[in-house]
Formats: sequence, structure tokens, C-alpha cells
Amino acid sequence: MEDIPKDTILARIPRAVILKDTPEIVAFVERSGVGVNYVPGLLALASELVKGAESHWTPYLDMMPSIDGYLQFHPLAKIIALEDAEQRKTLTAPWAELVPGFANKLVGQAAGFDLYVQQTQAMNTKENMFDQKVFVRETIITANMIRQSRMWSEHGYLPIMDLFNHRNELYQVDLVEEDGAWLMVAKADIQAGDEIYDNYGIHDNQQLFGAWGFCDWTKTINYRRIPIDVHRADTAIGHAVDFMLKEQQKKVAGLFFLAHGGFTSAIHKLLRTSSLDARDLSVLMMKYPDDPTVMLDRQMVSLDNEAIVISKGIKLARILKADYPKTVEECKAIARESTDYVVTTLARICAEDLETLDGFEATVRKEWANVLEQKLSTAYEIMG
Repeated sequence: MEDIPKDTILARIPRAVILKDTPEIVAFVERSGVGVNYVPGLLALASELVKGAESHWTPYLDMMPSIDGYLQFHPLAKIIALEDAEQRKTLTAPWAELVPGFANKLVGQAAGFDLYVQQTQAMNTKENMFDQKVFVRETIITANMIRQSRMWSEHGYLPIMDLFNHRNELYQVDLVEEDGAWLMVAKADIQAGDEIYDNYGIHDNQQLFGAWGFCDWTKTINYRRIPIDVHRADTAIGHAVDFMLKEQQKKVAGLFFLAHGGFTSAIHKLLRTSSLDARDLSVLMMKYPDDPTVMLDRQMVSLDNEAIVISKGIKLARILKADYPKTVEECKAIARESTDYVVTTLARICAEDLETLDGFEATVRKEWANVLEQKLSTAYEIMG
């Protein structure tokens, strides 16, 4: 076994082995009235699952988890498997006692899944495009969970590439298109014997658990994502979000986090943008058309503006904390005592999130005190 240098091609994945939707499936979904971009990929996978050994992708599909496997660890699978709304409510009641937003989001996703299945099944009754076995409950649920955990957005299902585990602070492989194939390339030097990780994006453990059914407890920096509805709780912040996303800042979409160690770059930009008036923003747009928020990274803002930034950051942290009915100590006790995997995991997430938000507030308060002390020291020196 040898070390793997950076930029080494680890695997070549020909297009012929990539399972994805077709223009015909996309058109069918559009006719059914479903406006969700992942549904074609879901139906493409389900149609191959029902073919069994006749499918071109049988060796690949045989490697996929079964519905029983997903029911063991994935909270969304547990909800979707129940067709009755009251049963779903009963199942998620203990989850809502820990993290209401998490439980409500997954229940909403399950309801959306039911609607998409009903719409596409009704259209299939008219057009008979798919084998009716595609819409058997167990098949469509299995396909949905595989799609949720393995599908590479518009690229489809990529054998080998979808086997790598995630780490928040590692990004060791990349996908590069070349000559009708996808190349898996090492983005960093990899030591012999080390596990090779992928990075699914910047996510907190709430997001990871809801989307993929696991958490990353190894990260050295804890952070809590700010949902878009929380952005809208403050009109100025909502306008700042629109400004940043409109002015060639799409890369920051969904990347607004409060970290245990204070402000992340994106949230600092966001709050500094929200502290400026329309005239100041117009000046920035004229001076720096490629990235109007560039000056905000250099802390070229007044003390008054920075005070607004601090207060808004603390306000956001407290809004997020209000979504947790339990205390850190109560969550840790539940995590120790519960025998339910989802409840135990959510209790750990709850404790981690609350400690992160408390740490954020303590850090920014300390930083603000240091800023004021420095400003006062400078003022005293000037006055002699």
C-alpha cells in the first residue's frame, strides 16, 4: 500500500455505467404537474429496481441498502413507511420535544413525497409509461431513500463515487468531467492506510441526520445553520440576503452559520450588509461590481455599524435557541438514558447546538469588548 499524491486519478466512471433519468422521464414528470427536480431520478431508479436481474445496473443495485436497512437508521424512512398521519405524529412526538423544527421539516418532506407519488402514479395510469410495480409502496420508498443518500444531483447515480463517507473538514476527492466520463481525482495527498473521505457540503448535524441519517461528531468546529425563515425575521437581514445572492454571491446561499468560535465569513458579510443603508450599498456596487461585499471582509465599517452587527448576531442566536424546548443538561440526560436511536441522536444534536449557540454569543461578546477596549485606548492616546 502506497501514499496517494494530490491530483492522482483514483477512478474513471464511464457514462454508460451512470444511472440517471432520461428526457422521456423528465417530460413525463412535467406532464404530471410535479415541480420537483429529483422526481425523475427517483422514477428512473425505481424502474430499474423492479426489473431485478434483467436490469443493466443489477450489480450496482445489489450493493444498495434495503428498506429494512434504512428503517434502522434514517428518520425520514421511518416517517415515510407510515401512511397514516396520526401514526407519523405519534412517531415524531418525542423528536419534536427535542428539536421541533427538525421533526416538522421531515414530516413535511414525507407529505410532499406522498403527493409526488400520487401525482406520478395517476399520470402513469393514463399513459402506462412505467411498470405498475414501480409504485408499490416498498419499492418507491426504497428508491426514494437511495435517491436521498446516493444521487449526485443532476449527475445521477455514480457507482464507486457514492461509496465515500463524509467528513465536514475533509475534502479529499473531486469529480471532474473528461472525454465522456467522470474522473475521481484526489484533491489532497492521502496517506497509505487512511480512509478516503468525500465532503457532501457544509452542513450541521441536524442537516446531516435529516438528509443522510448520520452525524459527524469528529468536527473540531461546531456550527448551526441559520434557516432562511430566520433570516426573514429581521427585515434588514432579509434584504441583505437578497442583495448578497443577487450581486454574484450565490456561492453563499445556504452557508449562513453561527459557529461556536464566532462569526463565519458569510454571516459576517450578511450582517454587515444588513447594517448599511441603501446609499452605502449603492456605493459599494459602483466601486466593487464583481463583489460589492469585498470591503465588508476587511472590517471597513464604523463602530456604530459593528455594534449593529454584534446585536443582530446575538439576536439570531437567541432566535435559534428558542427552537429548543430542553436545556443542554436535559438533552444530555436523554441521550444517556434513551434506547431509541433517533431520540438519542437528536438529544446529542440538541445539546451540541445549544452549546454552539451559547459559545457563539460568549465569543462575540468577548470580541466586542476587546474592540471597545482597543478603540478607547486609541482615543486616550490621541487625547494625550
